Amino acid sequence: MSKDPERRSVRSYVKRGKITPAQLRALEELLPTYAIELSSTDSTDFSKLQSVAHSSHSHYLEIGFGNGSSLAYMASQYPGARFTGIEVHRSGVGRLLIELDKKEIGNVQIINHDAVEVLRDYQLPIKFDGIYLLFPDPWPKKRHHKRRIVTPEFALLIANVIKPDGYFYIATDYQHYADEIQLIMHECPQFNLVSNPQTLPNLIKRPETKYEKRGLRLEHKITDLIYQLA
Repeated sequence: MSKDPERRSVRSYVKRGKITPAQLRALEELLPTYAIELSSTDSTDFSKLQSVAHSSHSHYLEIGFGNGSSLAYMASQYPGARFTGIEVHRSGVGRLLIELDKKEIGNVQIINHDAVEVLRDYQLPIKFDGIYLLFPDPWPKKRHHKRRIVTPEFALLIANVIKPDGYFYIATDYQHYADEIQLIMHECPQFNLVSNPQTLPNLIKRPETKYEKRGLRLEHKITDLIYQLA
């Protein structure tokens, strides 16, 4: 893992609110069952991912799953698939754990860490059938645009962990961000925009999210973009 503090000085997130007692209890009692704990690039145990990599299951990744509702829904609807979620905020991880335990959903693995660092600094032993980035923070103020997670460098990181017939699914309700994402992805030769998602062999439809509902209330246009490796 990089020890250079300047390598990740600009982050796509800020620290969020307090953890509730129920979330804290879930983190203490349930996280060991679901977690892939990161220590260093040389010593992290990816055995949970490796077991899926060598199986016939389809495997999907959600980056920044927030409160976990979309990840829990997809995992419950597709019990024959396997899902990994990356989320930096422990409150969101705690909420997802409560949902997984309540609904007895067992096909989910969680990485509680910065997604960019995970994809950049760790050699994941698996490539995903689909990767989801649903309503990432648009950082609407111009001076904050540098915090947006979708960059040319990020697109290359995604390309490294997608199967040859896999896809990258992005949704946003902020038109300026949608336009910027399309420009970035158009300039990335590793990806082609999918005009007909039904042609994808392993597509899993995403559920409506909390941020999407908020965007609709504000009369924002919802943009769904799906890219496949070229």
